[in-house]
Amino acid sequence: MERQPPIPQFARVGLLNKRVRILEPTVIHDPITGGVVPGPPKVIAELLAGIEPAMLSRLLKEEIVGGAITNTETHHVTFWYVPGVTVSQYVEYPYVEYPGGGPTKIRQFEILEVRQVYEDYRLIELLCKERVPQPA
Repeated sequence: MERQPPIPQFARVGLLNKRVRILEPTVIHDPITGGVVPGPPKVIAELLAGIEPAMLSRLLKEEIVGGAITNTETHHVTFWYVPGVTVSQYVEYPYVEYPGGGPTKIRQFEILEVRQVYEDYRLIELLCKERVPQPA
């Protein structure tokens, strides 16, 4: 009996079922103080992506500061190749909690690492960490 090869990475395309935006933070000049302040984010791309929780992390113990582990990836975001995606950007994902629906909430993911699967300009996998919103 012949052994079957593993399922290739591009077979996960069926998981690209979430509409996300890739945004880049901007700064603008503040005429009152003469300094710079955060401006509206620049939309790099709006596309369908797969968002999966990270299982075994390669970045889990990347940096230990004061006894705390930082830069721990929490999610993998996969989508078709888009040029210009970097770690200075972030991913925004609107979702509605189920069951019961309710208002749309926004989840944001910091990009920790950009991987180009198979180096063939087809798929990009982002290793991300979810941003925790500041308490109101």
